[in-house]
Amino acid sequence: MLRPNTFKRALLTREPRGLLGVWASACCPQVTELLSTVRMLSWLTIDMEHAPNTLPSVLTQLQASQAMGTVEAVVRVPVATDPVIVKRVLDLGARRARWHSNPRPLRLPRAAADECNGTLSTHVSRQAP
Repeated sequence: MLRPNTFKRALLTREPRGLLGVWASACCPQVTELLSTVRMLSWLTIDMEHAPNTLPSVLTQLQASQAMGTVEAVVRVPVATDPVIVKRVLDLGARRARWHSNPRPLRLPRAAADECNGTLSTHVSRQAP
C-alpha cells in the first residue's frame, strides 16, 4: 500500500506554513535516513546533477527516506532532455523528479506521460510570499 502523499497535498492546498526542505548530496543512505526523520522537513532532494549519485545510490537513499520518515523524496535528474533517466528514477520508486529549467521542454512518450499521471514537475517547491 502506498503511503499518503502529504507533500503533494500541501502543495495543492498552499499550506500557510510553507514547505521546508533540504538537499541530500552526500550520496549516503544513512545521512538521507537521518534527514528524513527531521519533523520540520517536508521534502528532501536527492541530487543526481551536482552530486555523484548513480541509480543504485538513489535507490538506497529512496529506501532510506521511506523507511523512517514522512519526508517526500524528490530526485533531481542530471539531464532534462533524456526521458530515459526520468523513467528510470520513477521506476526506482521516486514519486517526484525535477530537473534544471531548460528552454527545450522534456517530451515523454504518451504512455509514460499517462503513467506519471501529473506527478512530474520541474519545480516542486514554491517561493515564500
